[in-house]
Amino acid sequence: MNLETLQGYLNNSDFFEFISTNLNADTNALRLKKFKDLTFDSKFAILQIECKKRIQKKLPELYDTKTFLFPSILATEQCTAQEIAKFHSTLFDENELVLDMTAGLCVDAFYISKKVKHITALELNPDTALLSNFNMTNLAKNITVLNQDCNDFINSTNQTFDSVFIDPARRGDNNKRLFGLVDCQPNIIELIPTIKAKAKKLIIKASPMLDITQSINELQHQVSDTWVIGINNECKEVLFKVDLQSDNPITPVIHTINFEKGCIQELSSNEIATKSTSVSPDCGMYLFEPNRCIMKAQIFGTLENNLNVSPIHHNSHLFVSTNKVDNFPGRSFIIEQIIPFKSNELKHIKKEHPQINVSVRNFKLSAEELKNKLKVKDGGEKYLFGTSDCNNNAILIICSKI
Repeated sequence: MNLETLQGYLNNSDFFEFISTNLNADTNALRLKKFKDLTFDSKFAILQIECKKRIQKKLPELYDTKTFLFPSILATEQCTAQEIAKFHSTLFDENELVLDMTAGLCVDAFYISKKVKHITALELNPDTALLSNFNMTNLAKNITVLNQDCNDFINSTNQTFDSVFIDPARRGDNNKRLFGLVDCQPNIIELIPTIKAKAKKLIIKASPMLDITQSINELQHQVSDTWVIGINNECKEVLFKVDLQSDNPITPVIHTINFEKGCIQELSSNEIATKSTSVSPDCGMYLFEPNRCIMKAQIFGTLENNLNVSPIHHNSHLFVSTNKVDNFPGRSFIIEQIIPFKSNELKHIKKEHPQINVSVRNFKLSAEELKNKLKVKDGGEKYLFGTSDCNNNAILIICSKI
């Protein structure tokens, strides 16, 4: 594959017609089918169909871009989702020169390019770099894609940048997950002195499994902002903004952003907020379960103070209030029953709620173990939380979602 071949596809209406016609087809069956007189590589066309199926919801704008071509299924799995890439672009100013050290499919670079003066995008894999160069040449005029190792480039270049963006690999040998910045490739901790000589700001996209406190320590307390970002209550990444011009320790602002269906749930904390006193839940109270981004960031004090909610136990991470909280960043319920976790109290639950959504927080059993003990099936319209109250008593809270 080369640029000339790709340019030929761009001008081949039969190639795009084949993809469009077979978008809903079984690609395994397509591979077994014998096509006659095709003017293009059927294997490459079928790969495009498989990739487009995977990115339809993840990258709807690029899905609708007929000429955007994909190098591999892996590239579609590893790329940033559209709403998150658009958020990344807001972290840059319009006149900036930006270096993306791990560009991949160039989704981040593409959306960042809409905001900045110019972006240089590095990609180590030659096939991915080739396709990304082809795509960006057709879609943006201010992106330069280079097939280079980011370590070699940053150590040898005489260019300077306003900002550097990097998404180090989160998996190592044997596909093992990596959780520390120092373990990722490239090793961003080792590269920081070199990057600092050539840029003012560093944005690091990292695994949602990363320990935030440990990472801030590894980055020598030069982190000005940290974001925990999720989609539909699934944490997708932790983002660090490193001020490369500061020599003094910084207390970072912790932000949480969850792109929920039809809304964006946000909460930020720039101080250590005082936690409220735990209170006992009661029937008729509102029960609140924070989204997973807040759970990851652990900014519960800010949640309590800003939204006037109280924890039922400081390790349960469930909160109550006598007042409804509009747009709570998570799930909201109204409490209907509170049942002590005692054998003689449990036998009625199966009869009243044979099917119920079971969760546990700070509880002696797992959700599966609790379901088995209660002999209930998962699902239905009611919700049951196994948890502990402020007196460390095990309780079951039955509620309805609002």
